Amino acid sequence: MNLLKKIATVMATVGFALAVTTASGAAAQPSCYQYNANGFPTSQTSVFNDICGAPGVGNESDFVRLRQSANGNDEDFQNNPQFNPGNITAACNDGDKFDVWNYVHNDAESQFNDNGSGTAVAHNVQSLMKADLGKTGTSFNFSDTVSASNAAATVSDHVTLNCNNGSQVTLNLVPGSVHLVSAAVANGAWQDMSDGTINSAVKLGSPTMGSGDQWGCWNYRIVIVYQVTVKKVIPTPPQVTATCDMFTVTASEDRKVTINQFKFTAVNANFKNVVVNWGDNHSDSFTNSVVGQTHQLPASPNQFEIMATANFVDVNGKSISSTNANCAQEVKFTPNQPPTITTPPTSTTTPPTQLVNTGAGSVLGLFAAASAAGATLYRRALSRKLSRQ
Repeated sequence: MNLLKKIATVMATVGFALAVTTASGAAAQPSCYQYNANGFPTSQTSVFNDICGAPGVGNESDFVRLRQSANGNDEDFQNNPQFNPGNITAACNDGDKFDVWNYVHNDAESQFNDNGSGTAVAHNVQSLMKADLGKTGTSFNFSDTVSASNAAATVSDHVTLNCNNGSQVTLNLVPGSVHLVSAAVANGAWQDMSDGTINSAVKLGSPTMGSGDQWGCWNYRIVIVYQVTVKKVIPTPPQVTATCDMFTVTASEDRKVTINQFKFTAVNANFKNVVVNWGDNHSDSFTNSVVGQTHQLPASPNQFEIMATANFVDVNGKSISSTNANCAQEVKFTPNQPPTITTPPTSTTTPPTQLVNTGAGSVLGLFAAASAAGATLYRRALSRKLSRQ
């Protein structure tokens, strides 16, 4: 019997042990006949992948193998022959491709095929090739389970691709990449299979493809290859909301001003401080305990604009400042009358979605995601005096 030319590859001879179950599901001992060119025990009935040291293959029990594509052709065994019988680790950069190799050999001897009606022929041969298609992560499994209604046992094997570049990737099948070859099928030419072959049970056959009958011996071996690719997952940036929502003051006739409310929204952002411009060319910065802070305004002019600017740092380390009419107050002093305090007329005060009173420890650990919530910013010159008397 001639070796199947298309799969005459140089293979490593170490790998997974053959996983075997009986028809009843009970565990059975793995079988392995060491290849000997001068002959070795033969079988009259179908048994799958039980030769060790097979020429060009190595241990048949390692019948699911993996390699990173090097030449873009998953069928070119001559230029890139090595399929790893064990797990492999790779960078898995965006767009990288990997070839998956699945091997099915009915090791029964050809003299018992009897032109398709003999005891060596395996019937109802099925392959269930599984791959973590559509999965996002850093580790992906590939497996195959081969069974037949009259085989000595069902055999299974698997390998794992481990990605080590630190990024999450998604595994996808390369469309149109599933192919089958057997020396006895179509004169050894590669045959196309549907993409749906992967992750579903499919009937195999040799010499008749898809018949479910696989004759015993070398020329009726079947190889199925397919290709997968990885796509780097670009995380969606978190939405950041960092706004100054409310700032109010009280004032006494002696021109002493006291902050009585300060509220802000911080989602995926960390509150840093609030800078209060008192409208008299003086500003103060507060990191906490803003409510209750006081300032003595000068004897003139009679009207001041007081404005608060809240500063944040978002989850990406970007600084955000928020100043608007909701955080501005106009204080007017009139002789012999109580001071009047108004919000600038352009204010569009809306209830904040999250109110936090600044106090010791009350703003630590607030983190946010997106850009600072951007209602129309109302900015005024921080040190502008209003000359109105």
